[in-house]
Amino acid sequence: MEHQMVDKPQPNVFYHEKDTSYKRRKVTNKVLDHIRTRTEDDEEFRNLIINILRTASQGKEDFFTLSPEQTFIITSTLHLSDNDMKTLKNVFKLWLGFDVFCSRGKMQQWKKQLDQIPNYTIDEVVTTKVKETGRLITERSPRMIINNLEIGITNRIEELVKNGRLLNSGAEQTKLCIGFENIDRPNSPHSLLPVAIYNGSDSVEELKENAGSVFQQWNNLTSISYVTKDGTKVTKNVIKKVIGDMKFQSALLGHQGQASSYPCYTCEATWSTRGQNMLIQKQLETYGNAYEEAYQTAVAYNDVLKNKRNLRQKPKKLCNAKTCIVNMIPKNASIVDLARCDKCNGHFHHSCCSILTTEEKDLISRNDSRWTCCDCRIVTVADYRNQAMQKMKEINSQIKSWEEDFEVLLEKKEELEEVVC
Repeated sequence: MEHQMVDKPQPNVFYHEKDTSYKRRKVTNKVLDHIRTRTEDDEEFRNLIINILRTASQGKEDFFTLSPEQTFIITSTLHLSDNDMKTLKNVFKLWLGFDVFCSRGKMQQWKKQLDQIPNYTIDEVVTTKVKETGRLITERSPRMIINNLEIGITNRIEELVKNGRLLNSGAEQTKLCIGFENIDRPNSPHSLLPVAIYNGSDSVEELKENAGSVFQQWNNLTSISYVTKDGTKVTKNVIKKVIGDMKFQSALLGHQGQASSYPCYTCEATWSTRGQNMLIQKQLETYGNAYEEAYQTAVAYNDVLKNKRNLRQKPKKLCNAKTCIVNMIPKNASIVDLARCDKCNGHFHHSCCSILTTEEKDLISRNDSRWTCCDCRIVTVADYRNQAMQKMKEINSQIKSWEEDFEVLLEKKEELEEVVC
């Protein structure tokens, strides 16, 4: 008796955005495969896809259009003028058959909604710049300033109290925020209160120009009153702390910055450009780089020992070592120096042979030096890993020695300054 195999009918599969990425990809690929059967080559397949997008967008203005918020972010981030936007819109209509940006009217309507946000003034700043050709261009960028600092802090504290997060225990764009120390996660973006955002640096002049009113309110702020969950009004004194990098702190204090002769805003120490002080600083930097290279080398050899297949052939060119780890080192590391073996005439990266200290590199670079590579000396990967770890310890010990010498020099300098003064 013969049994005939009957293919099991496949159920219809529909696309749902809430499905897993695997299911969505499976349905998408199935549709694309079906579309591809209706074309003869890749060029026609591309043209068909574009025509589908054109047809789907006809009569549906927002079908493939970015939202007003997305359009506003693009124009502000890229500093696009009205003429730039018109050009881009024409290009998209010409090549795709539809415009991906929302209309100017809708973006203006969205800006008006932004203006209705209480306690904030959001406007557009127009600046004029001179290009290298001498042509003047105008750029528009958004600016946001808080109107009443005390009300803003009060509202944010009440929101933190409501959510149970307030604890009882005591690129070119500048953003000023206020944080609250006595909460569980003070550094979280959700705990910060933005008080000023503008395109520009945090120099004294631009801080005064764009956020002068915020600093005036900050200086006058002494206490804050807010309402707790049970309706009780609480008033607390404010302990103010200004936090920022050295450039920001220098701007607030009227300091000229770290490029000046006296780079610190709390003392009168000067930059050292000569003498033993500068020599030790350079040696500390050199040994710090050597320690980092030794650490990266040890980690790379350790990875190779765990999985020898993990060796990568690209993107950097391999040396003649049987186990070249150049592509196991982080991309930001600079590994360009090579040593030549006097026995086999092969060229090897310093890291691939655990040549890590400055003294070793200087010795090998001498014309009269003779050096034999790892392969000729039959040194194992484990041996090189152990050598890198040992050199890490030696370099670290040397760094500590230089740091102690540096501290002694600083103490002597302070003693001399006291005598002179």
